Amino acid sequence: MIRAAVARGWGSAIAKVCDKPFPDCSRCRRPGSELLRKSWGCDDPADHVVWESSCPRCSGTLPDCGRCGGTGEVSYDRCPSAVIDKSGRGLQMTLDLLLRAYSHYDRRNVMPMSGGWLDQSRSFLCGVDLIDSERAWWDEIHREHTDREATRAKLASQQKTRQPRRR
Repeated sequence: MIRAAVARGWGSAIAKVCDKPFPDCSRCRRPGSELLRKSWGCDDPADHVVWESSCPRCSGTLPDCGRCGGTGEVSYDRCPSAVIDKSGRGLQMTLDLLLRAYSHYDRRNVMPMSGGWLDQSRSFLCGVDLIDSERAWWDEIHREHTDREATRAKLASQQKTRQPRRR
């Protein structure tokens, strides 16, 4: 289940960078996306491999592993979100807390200890994550604008140097 949560959290971004297809809930939940849902195994198993992870049984250390056959990789025919959604609500909450804990450790070096994030309410932690997400979205808009303006200024400067001076 943790592997599915990690795939859902980071898989789509990595796949996009690597130009590989990967389930994207923002696309498959739109009206008229039944073919995507079928292809990604959102409602029923797909007829092909949708994503892969490291083997949960041996992590590639056993050549005769019954789960991965010694390859160290396990294939899934369902969307990571579908794998998580079919689990119980308690497990979903545990995964949410675990990923939030990892996020706070990874981004802020805050460990789950007394006085740290563990003593904060879930609503506060959710709010912090939401603010981080929204702030990153606006930062990306700003970065794209700055890049466009820099490119525009560079092109204008090049165009100016190409034009002959009038006397």
